[in-house]
Amino acid sequence: MGKMVSKVFTKIILFWFISNLVWMDRGLCNWSVLGNKIVFGPTSKLMPRYLADTHFPRMQLGRAYVQNNSIPDTGSNRLDNSTGAMFGVLRIHPQNYPDRGVQFDFGAAAFNQFDMDNSLDNIGWDGVIQVLLTWTIGEHWAARTGLFHVSSHIGDEYITKTDNVRVGYTRNERIIGISYQSDYGLRTYGEVGWAYEMHDPIVQRRWRLQWGIEYIKYQVWANFIGWFAAIDIKSFEENNWLLTRNSQLGLILKFGGGGSIMRIGIEYYAGRARAWEFFNKRQKQLMVGMWLDL
Repeated sequence: MGKMVSKVFTKIILFWFISNLVWMDRGLCNWSVLGNKIVFGPTSKLMPRYLADTHFPRMQLGRAYVQNNSIPDTGSNRLDNSTGAMFGVLRIHPQNYPDRGVQFDFGAAAFNQFDMDNSLDNIGWDGVIQVLLTWTIGEHWAARTGLFHVSSHIGDEYITKTDNVRVGYTRNERIIGISYQSDYGLRTYGEVGWAYEMHDPIVQRRWRLQWGIEYIKYQVWANFIGWFAAIDIKSFEENNWLLTRNSQLGLILKFGGGGSIMRIGIEYYAGRARAWEFFNKRQKQLMVGMWLDL
């Protein structure tokens, strides 16, 4: 099932990638109305994505080594993969200020973990959908609100070999977040999520907190290659507010003329299991990876 979802997402993303290169940052089409511009299909974001967020819709491929693994009957060597993207749908901005205004975004992705010690069996995968309304507040501030859905699954091979039964972890959240971008490449953000629907409200809980800090410095080859550092921290009520930390460091590349970026680097993750079907398990892993944000 996870492989089929990935194939569908891949076709959608290939179309979006080509359109990003063709239309650059102009969007698919736009109109001027009463001093404002309406842009359909904007290729950049008013509120930047969270770089180290493990469940933000993006393309990802990584080779990971799990140092502390509490998921039963799994190996230490993993292949992390995700197929997805966050798409700009509509932006309204003042005529001469394209980076200010209001924007509607839609994102979807499938996040997989494959066990390299057991024939690349799929341990589990999370399907994510986000519907966001983002807006700017002056020159440095941005905010977002919307809906966040995640449905977590156990891999078919893992079920067959271990007879484990799916918990059926699902949560639908209302979210609100705010971000501050400095003039020196440093950005901080914070977000609150409240689950209005859960598969099992007896063991799951409603509240989720998230915050992070990022630094990007473009300095090589015409200002489109540089380096980045990012840390994202989550805390769930259902895990007694224990922290889940994800840190990244590496190179970053801008391409396409819009807001698309590619990153290559190292990542250290410590917290609850990355596949949320095992949300009551803990996991630490070190990974070398590549990330693509359209």
